[in-house]
Amino acid sequence: MALWDHGYVTDVAYVTNAYAETMPTWLAAGSLLLRYLPPDLTTPFRYADLGCGNGLNAIVAAATNPNAEVWGFDFNPTHIEYARGLAAQAGLTNVRFEEMSFQDLAEGSAALPGKFDIMATHGVLSWISLENRRHLVATFDRWLRPGGLAYVSYNLSTGWAGMEPLRLLMRQLAEQGRRRTDQEVPDIVGIVDQLKAGGARFFAAHPGLEEQLNQIRQMDPRYVAHEFLNRDWHPVMFADVAEMMTEARTRYIGSATMMENMDSLAVPAGVLPVLNATRDPVTRETMRDIAAAKSFRRDIWRRGGEPIPPVEQAVMVDNLAMVWSGKPVENPILFATPFGTVTGQAEFYGPLLDRLSQGPATIGQLRAIPGLQNHPPSDFAQAALMMIGGKYAFPVSPAAGLTEARAATARLNAAILARFRKGIDMPCLASPVTGCGIAISILDALAAGRILDGTAAERNTLTEAVLRDLQQSGRSLMQEGAIVRDPTVARSVMDQSIRDFLTTQLPVLRGLGIVPA
Repeated sequence: MALWDHGYVTDVAYVTNAYAETMPTWLAAGSLLLRYLPPDLTTPFRYADLGCGNGLNAIVAAATNPNAEVWGFDFNPTHIEYARGLAAQAGLTNVRFEEMSFQDLAEGSAALPGKFDIMATHGVLSWISLENRRHLVATFDRWLRPGGLAYVSYNLSTGWAGMEPLRLLMRQLAEQGRRRTDQEVPDIVGIVDQLKAGGARFFAAHPGLEEQLNQIRQMDPRYVAHEFLNRDWHPVMFADVAEMMTEARTRYIGSATMMENMDSLAVPAGVLPVLNATRDPVTRETMRDIAAAKSFRRDIWRRGGEPIPPVEQAVMVDNLAMVWSGKPVENPILFATPFGTVTGQAEFYGPLLDRLSQGPATIGQLRAIPGLQNHPPSDFAQAALMMIGGKYAFPVSPAAGLTEARAATARLNAAILARFRKGIDMPCLASPVTGCGIAISILDALAAGRILDGTAAERNTLTEAVLRDLQQSGRSLMQEGAIVRDPTVARSVMDQSIRDFLTTQLPVLRGLGIVPA
């Protein structure tokens, strides 16, 4: 049995993902809206991805921030090799990947350049041993500069209370298997289903498990393997993390899940009185998590510093730019929250979203919209949290206008699209405007690729090109869950898909800088 992996799944590589909430632009905007001075992304800065997996997060950060020095760290050599290969294919020279454990990082290394301005670790803390959690926190303590931001995400006990015994069973079944871990997943889920169908009383005692099991059934088996079949799987409470992060001399400033920073949207209305009467910040967060039965947190921590005075914050927020995400704006304007949807005030949010749909705008420019000048600055800061959290808008990267950022992002997207054509599913394309990865479907990615390389631009040629790419990549065209086998029907289905792409998705990709105007 291998010892170097500490019981972590290493016989199959992790799925490739990128998360907007971990990106420098998103975290800097969140810090400002939460009244804390963010790192200056217009000057050279350092960014670290701890437990970087296949490296796409770090690579997107490097491509969209050419003035950044980006480092990715992972103890799995397979991940590091993949990340280095993609970075090299994209021609990126400002990102470096190192095979290092958290213990290596905590103890220091001459290879590292110095302190980091932003350090992110996504989906790591709950999946490692207590010893490695201590090393992770010590890494923040050693390498995060004063004024720097730390992003930490983790599973919460409040949302996973019934899953732990079942997860242990799944791990035990995986250890008994003879195949690669992800290949064991269907049989493991099948055995769990047999227990449930046979009347195992545990499922009746934990009715919330059914929804979680349904989600597992739909997940990529590689993701299930890394998510549930490691030796260590430890949902925690915010108080546990706060105790650890205090040792790294950091303070919690808010959630990278933007709307969770507003109590009225984060807990049931009946909980607000007791929450408002609670002054201790750690206790408040515990109450919020219990009230929402929250299963996952995305925390932003800061090394030192006091909140920005409101007047100074208002001036800085006026310079914060946002751009429309492409999400359709309907009437009424709805925002998804942990407790269903809330309706945005049409006379306020309507003009804001209409202006953003025309191109990027600063908060100061939004405040000057006729009919909105009488709203106080605090309304616009809250609106920014709502529109970003509701996926209607992204904060704009300070590097968005730089020629280097657009060129680097174009090279990265070309490398990603080349992998799409080889049958390798990638989750996103990088936007130099937002500094984030933008989720995209396989068909839209193949169509965008043909437009970007100039081989097809009009609807008819694009339809034929994407059909060929789909076939050559080993994929099948699907309609309502079934493979489309008739060539005439396939051409008709693809033609409609390309029509939709040209009228709806392509303008969005242009607005986000992924496809040149």
